[in-house]
Amino acid sequence: MITMRRLLIFLLLLFFAGNIASAQSDLASTAKLFEDAAVAREEAAKIWEGMNERVKATEAWNEAAASWEKAARAWNAAQNKERTDEAWRRFKQALQRRDAFEILLEVVSGNQQTVRVGRLSEPLTVRATDRDSKPIANVKVLFEISSKPGSGEGMSIEPITPVTDSNGIISARMKLGTTAGNYTISASVTDLSRQPVFFDLIATAGNAARLEIFSGNNQVMRVNQMAMAPLVARVTDIYGNPVQGISVQYRIVSEPDGAIGHSLSSEDAVTDASGLCGVRFQSGNLGGSYIVLVESENLDGSPSKYELMARQTIPTFRIIGTRFEGSTDTISLEYGSKIKSGETYLLPDLGRLFRDELKRIYATGRFDDVYASIEEGDIQGEGKAVFRMKERPKVSSIKIVGLKKVKENDIRGVMGLSEGAPFSVPALERTRGAMLRYLENEGYLNATVSAETTVVTAPPKEGEPAPALPPVAITYKVVEKDKVKVARMNLIGNKFFSDWSLNWHMKTGSGRVYKESEFEEDRRKVIGRYVERGYLSAVMDDPIITKDNRGRLILDIVIKEGPQYKIGDITFVGNTAVSSDELMSMLKPKKGATFRARKFFESLEDMRVATARHGYAECRVVPQERLDQEKGIVDFVVRVEEGHILYLEKIVVEGNTKTREKIITREIRLRQGEVLNGEEIERARKRLEALQFFEQGSVQMSLREGSKPDQRVLAVKVAEGKTGQLQLGAGYSSVDKLVGFVSVTKRNFDPFDFWSFTGAGQEISFSAEYGGTKNSFSLSWTEPYWRNKPISIGFDAFNLYQEREGFDWRRSGGGIRLSHQRGEYGRLSYAYRAEQVEILNVTSYAPSDVQAEVGYPSRASYTRTTTSLTTGYTHDNRDDVNFPLSGHFFELQNQFASKILGGNVSFDRPSLTFSYFRQGLSKNHAIAGRIQYGTISNFFERNNPIPTAEKFYLGGANSVRGYRERSIQVYTQSGSLVGPGRTFMLGNLEYRIPFTDDKSFSMVFFYDVGDVYEGEWEFGLNDLKSAVGMGVRFNTPMGPIRLDYGYGLDFPNKNRGQFHFSIGQAF
Repeated sequence: MITMRRLLIFLLLLFFAGNIASAQSDLASTAKLFEDAAVAREEAAKIWEGMNERVKATEAWNEAAASWEKAARAWNAAQNKERTDEAWRRFKQALQRRDAFEILLEVVSGNQQTVRVGRLSEPLTVRATDRDSKPIANVKVLFEISSKPGSGEGMSIEPITPVTDSNGIISARMKLGTTAGNYTISASVTDLSRQPVFFDLIATAGNAARLEIFSGNNQVMRVNQMAMAPLVARVTDIYGNPVQGISVQYRIVSEPDGAIGHSLSSEDAVTDASGLCGVRFQSGNLGGSYIVLVESENLDGSPSKYELMARQTIPTFRIIGTRFEGSTDTISLEYGSKIKSGETYLLPDLGRLFRDELKRIYATGRFDDVYASIEEGDIQGEGKAVFRMKERPKVSSIKIVGLKKVKENDIRGVMGLSEGAPFSVPALERTRGAMLRYLENEGYLNATVSAETTVVTAPPKEGEPAPALPPVAITYKVVEKDKVKVARMNLIGNKFFSDWSLNWHMKTGSGRVYKESEFEEDRRKVIGRYVERGYLSAVMDDPIITKDNRGRLILDIVIKEGPQYKIGDITFVGNTAVSSDELMSMLKPKKGATFRARKFFESLEDMRVATARHGYAECRVVPQERLDQEKGIVDFVVRVEEGHILYLEKIVVEGNTKTREKIITREIRLRQGEVLNGEEIERARKRLEALQFFEQGSVQMSLREGSKPDQRVLAVKVAEGKTGQLQLGAGYSSVDKLVGFVSVTKRNFDPFDFWSFTGAGQEISFSAEYGGTKNSFSLSWTEPYWRNKPISIGFDAFNLYQEREGFDWRRSGGGIRLSHQRGEYGRLSYAYRAEQVEILNVTSYAPSDVQAEVGYPSRASYTRTTTSLTTGYTHDNRDDVNFPLSGHFFELQNQFASKILGGNVSFDRPSLTFSYFRQGLSKNHAIAGRIQYGTISNFFERNNPIPTAEKFYLGGANSVRGYRERSIQVYTQSGSLVGPGRTFMLGNLEYRIPFTDDKSFSMVFFYDVGDVYEGEWEFGLNDLKSAVGMGVRFNTPMGPIRLDYGYGLDFPNKNRGQFHFSIGQAF
């Protein structure tokens, strides 16, 4: 047991020491690796220089510079200034050596060409030289397309020579794409030329190939009137590019017999730069059809014709009313109709409206047949719109018979039909199918559902009209039969995960009821586990189901794992605010490592936050994968959709029925007109959640369109929570006997709101106890934003009287507090406290340290006054105050008491607290650890002893669980109690597992260790008291409730357990 306990203590210390110290050690090791790599590349570069291989030498120096840069950054993170400076010096030196071999490129010929689409260009020729303009041979130059019009379909680059010749010359030709426009070609030597050179090419359209009508066809106009739109034609080449300067002819080839006066504004036209040309048409004196031909010699589509219609008048129709026949509810039909009485419509438009109206009426599901007609009125050209329909009967009642184990309310929840709804056979069958699927999902695979309908012929109730069709009563007959269980489940093809590992995470399994919905959930979980481990193409087939001789199911499930993918090339597209190198540094896992889904998507979120920090608050980071199954490589193109830099127009708060708006907006550190920082928005949301003024998880922030395109309104939506806590109770203990207590705590307190006392963001609390041996009360108040500044002020007052064995004890006093924020997560605090302690009625039964402090037996009472000043600093960056998964809490403080502050007791009490949180084995599990150390001394006034009440003791719900309250004190070697100590050390390690999504109910496993020492600044591992145990946590209106059971491993509670019940978080 001793060996195991020391091992656990060692692991606990490693948990913190490793996180604090190993980080710098790891960084130093990483920096050394980069240094070694840089030196190796420098040696290679020198070898290549000696062989006159300038290209390879330049590549090696470039790699060396990159390694020195990484080393410098790593040494800087490890806080080693000397090594950092040396790495930067070597970095600059490598760049200088690289630049000495820099290759310069110059354009020789081929720039500013004009080429038809789809044709090869003249050679694009460049020369490679050194800084002294001497040609360099055997250089591979990369020709790339930098910009292109449209999709660039059909374009390509064809090298003429693979590398530069003895004159440093290299050439390539480009085949222009099928889209006319400007093309830019770049020529560069990767990593060896600082500046690429560019060729600008203009692709012109090919020969005219096609003629087509662009607009103006099928127009209707009055006689002797100009058509509303011109008759426009377009000429293009074979690729659809517009062709300019083509002559096009128009002519009228058909008109009504006897018509005169019709004409064209011109019979010849020439296409413009858009390939368009057009003329205007004037109709003749007679109504009827006119045909105009447009043509151009030898072009596809020539001639084409325009069909135009001239009328004496354009026919219209006026609706003077709408009537719905065959429906018992015409009001709802009239309300949604788009055909309005008194409106005049063109006949083509009226026909379209009628078609839309028929679709709308039929979509209600109330009718089997719907017809539309016009009932002409007394005046020509007007009338009523009449819709005749056959209404479906209504469902009068729905009965479900035969249910035994399934609850009727549950199965009714999936039914599409309801009483009073329109009846139809398809709806009847859809509902029957939904019920059957529900039963199958519940495990009743052999269940049957049948439907019977009965026409209800009873007369209508008095005062109600008779229905058009008698209603229908429906009876669904259900035969459940027994649930079908799984006899055996065979997983086939899985290699990476064992059968046991997969079965552990699946609800479907041997001896369990088979439910298709659960199997689908299992499939998602299994595939998710494979994807998490890099098997991105894993597939889990539908089960092959057979039955054994007892009717149970045998499931054969084939899993096709595919390859385990490693990260390949990562390309970033669209990022301007954050460089690709910086984004790449955030990527996890790194290139060449096995893909891990959780780390990968967490790194994408880090990229989004980094981009949003620059004002792109609505940015999105979208990965697109490309799988190479043969090589097991996954490449990603990560598209950063930045959007625009956005500015804050204003903040709108919703849902704050009690809380003042400024209480919310002061937590949002953005001002009107500032760039919207997406990271600050998320931090503000967490700050509002941490106030605990609102329902957990209810704080939502969203961006809405502002009055200008680049402005947004920040909408903050909250739901007021319960901020008051009232606790009443009574208890009995062997020490305090019967005790009654009352406690009132009010967060978000407002002293000037006499109805709810809510809304100003203050906090006030009062508690009192009354019993046979103990009486106490305490009062505290806090204003977190004094005068609307991040300065917190408050006061405390308390009084405690307690009868103990051999003496009575009274402690009363108060204090004032002040703190102010330092940075985003830090806070400096100051507190002045004055208290009076009275030790009364001391007898020989009192503890020896109490007798010594009072001076018993010469005195039986003693009064002392303690005035102290406490200063402290905290740094808290936990991601969640209730259930943190990352971050830490650090507190360093010192309490100084002295006669110069007004009391008669002197001591100095420094203490340190550090808590660390990280994600556990699952994404919502948490590992939490805390270490505390404190001591008390009277260094400045050695002749003034430290009172017993100011010393330390451990044990209980908030320190070392598994031991009674205050039971861990200083003991002699024989086990006799000495009393509280001057120094303490405490460590806690917890593994937290939530059982609900909101983490309102969770379980913990813990290991606690600690001890109290008699002297100042003492520390030792041999006599530490330790305990193991487990507990549960659940949230209530009173706050988080903790119930723990600890098992002590050492004296004074060795091999004995202890229950602990408390309110509030332990740490």
